[in-house]
Parts: sequence; C-alpha cells; structure tokens
Amino acid sequence: MLRQIVVFALAVILVACAKEAEKPVEIPATQQTVQTAVASAPDTTEAEAEEEEVDSAMLRRGQWQEIHFALLEHAYPKAYAADEIGPGNIHIVPRGRDTLILATMNWNNDVQERAHSDNGYIDLVAASLRKGKFRVLDKVKKIPNGEFGEPRSFDDYMQASTINMYDAQMLPGSGFTRLGKDVWAWMLNDTRGAHGFDASYITVYAFLDGKIQKLGEYLAADQSNGASAKDWHYLSSCVVPMDDRSPTVSDLAIIWVHNDNDRDSTRVVTVHPYIPGKGYDFSNHPFANCKNASWKQ
Repeated sequence: MLRQIVVFALAVILVACAKEAEKPVEIPATQQTVQTAVASAPDTTEAEAEEEEVDSAMLRRGQWQEIHFALLEHAYPKAYAADEIGPGNIHIVPRGRDTLILATMNWNNDVQERAHSDNGYIDLVAASLRKGKFRVLDKVKKIPNGEFGEPRSFDDYMQASTINMYDAQMLPGSGFTRLGKDVWAWMLNDTRGAHGFDASYITVYAFLDGKIQKLGEYLAADQSNGASAKDWHYLSSCVVPMDDRSPTVSDLAIIWVHNDNDRDSTRVVTVHPYIPGKGYDFSNHPFANCKNASWKQ
C-alpha cells in the first residue's frame, strides 16, 4: 500500500513538471520592447524618413505659396483683385539678417490664339522678409517676353548644363543666377519666331545697390532652318559667371556653338567684362552677322 502511494505521488509530480514545461517563457516588458524595436527598426526608420521628406517638401511649398500671396498683396493689390497677374516664379535667398526674395510675375490676360508677334509680359520684383515683415524693395514693370501674348517659362538658377543646338528656348544659364557673393540676377530668355526661324535674346537684370538694374542683352541663340532657307544655320550658347563668389559683380563667359549648313561647325568661348555703371560689354559677339531676318525684336 505504501508503495502504491509513493508511485502515485511521483506520477503527480511528473505530470505537474510536464505542464510547467509546456508554459511559454515570459519576457520582461523592457526586454520584449527592445527585441520588438530591433526587429522592426528598418521599417520604422524608412517610414520616418519618408514622413520627414514629405513634410519638408510641404513646408517649402507652403513658404513659396505664402510669399507668393504676400507679393500679390503688397505689390499687386488691384491687379490681384482683377486676376490680371498670373503665377510667379520665386527664388529665396537667406541672407542672415533677412531673406531676399526675387520673383518674376507673369502678366496673363487670358487672350486666346494670339499671333507669334504679340508679346507676353513679365514684372521683376525684389522683396525682403525680416522678422515676419514683408517689404517690396524694387519692381520693374511689363518687360516684353515671349509670344502669343504669353511670357516664357522661367527656370530656377541655371537648371540646364548641356547645350541643345535645336532648342532655342532652353538655354543653359538663363533663369535666376548668382553674379557675385551678394549679387543675384534674372537672365531672361526671350525666344521668338516662327516656321523654323527662331532667335533668343538673353537680357540680364540684377538686384544691385538696392535696386533692379538692366546690365545688357545679347543674341544667345539663332536658328534659320525653315523651309524657305537655302543656307541654314544653328547658333546656341551657354552663359557662365566667371566667379559667382566674387565680392563684386562677376564677368561673364559665354560658350558658343555654331553649325553652318552642315558645311562647318565651331565652338568659341568669349569673356564679357562688367563695367560699373554701364553693365556688361557684349560687343565681342563672335557671330554678330548670324541673325535671321524673319522678324525683329
């Protein structure tokens, strides 16, 4: 009898041990959190990175939109009410003490099917933003630019870097451009023409000494390959400041590419000095005679 009791007790103990072994091992909360965080770290990091990128882009867009509305409110209160000023291109330059704002404001009169010879128009605006206060510094009104009554699009700070011989509208160097350590400029590409006869003039305006100043213009591209052209040619160029970190206004270098009726092609580099009080000297144009006669600026 005693032997049966001992055997029964041992059986109970063995069953209890087996059930205990089947129970899951509990992990302290802190250790479990660490393990979970390590396991999911790549996904969490990627999600956070995407959120930060989206938020930054939204903030930048919000800043541009806020500045655009401020420009309309301070520089064009009546025109904005009449919806005569189209969207502008804005370039923001932090300067430590304030933020410099350069803008092109497009005139858009919603006129359809206008002729090639009808100008579009833009305004240039320089403004500052300091401690939440917006102030217009200078403005140049209604500069002829473009055709069909619409102004040309405007690029931000020298987007293109390669010369395309066959597209006079996309000239590297045009757009917002730095001409010195604290000198910023608009390089306006006005391309006009029709039927294979297109010419582009770049006009340089800079915000200098507290006002917007015109520093010169030159024939930057020319195409005369229309159906009526017996002898045709392509001329294109790329403008580059010699030293955009200079304390004064930089001289300009222009790279020229010319194709003469597939008989010959050539590349030339010219330097154009800045003359204080006068602007740039563009008189040494290497292809001054390459002008089509289908239209006049």
